[in-house]
Amino acid sequence: MIFARAPASPLARSQLVWLAALVLCAQLPLWRQLPIWISAVGSGLVVASLLLPADRPLPTRVRRWLLPLLALAVAIGIRVSFGYFLARDPCVAFLCALVGIKFVETRSPRDGGLLACLALFLVLTQFFYGQSIGAAVVALPTVLVLGGALAALREAPALPAAWSAPLIATARMLLQGIPLAALLFILFPRLAGPLWGAPTDTGASSGLSDRMAPGTI
Repeated sequence: MIFARAPASPLARSQLVWLAALVLCAQLPLWRQLPIWISAVGSGLVVASLLLPADRPLPTRVRRWLLPLLALAVAIGIRVSFGYFLARDPCVAFLCALVGIKFVETRSPRDGGLLACLALFLVLTQFFYGQSIGAAVVALPTVLVLGGALAALREAPALPAAWSAPLIATARMLLQGIPLAALLFILFPRLAGPLWGAPTDTGASSGLSDRMAPGTI
């Protein structure tokens, strides 16, 4: 057909390495906040996928059935571990695992772009636990790797020396943005609370429950 969409070219090995570095950098600061098995699943899938030979990827049928079942098993495990699901910690844990699962099925540049967006959102979840200068410093390496991953998705690096060019370009843009960030920090007032909110994980609620028993009031 004349107007048929051309099949997307698969990602090169160097592009997958950039994406793996981005995902691992986004997951690493959350290891101390999440259960150890979540960190092992989320980061272990990335490492295991990289260790597979490039000419022997997982079959399409296996990815189509195994990965959704794995996501369902992770969701059930999170529900059992935390005792609830719709709150900050279980949702961040589920996202951390899903990013690792998404990396396993990443094959095209479109998948790589979506994975980069998910990893960037995972970086933002670090600020659910603290908004200090130290938290921003911890997130800075991930921002540098993000710039390199986006540059690699646009054009795969062919030479080893080309690996440093995206990092230098991203660092240069960050340095150029420091004066603007300082100006916004001085001129704009700080809000009393964060721009986002999530249900508290350990907060109690007043009122009557939908379940009552003698001696519980």
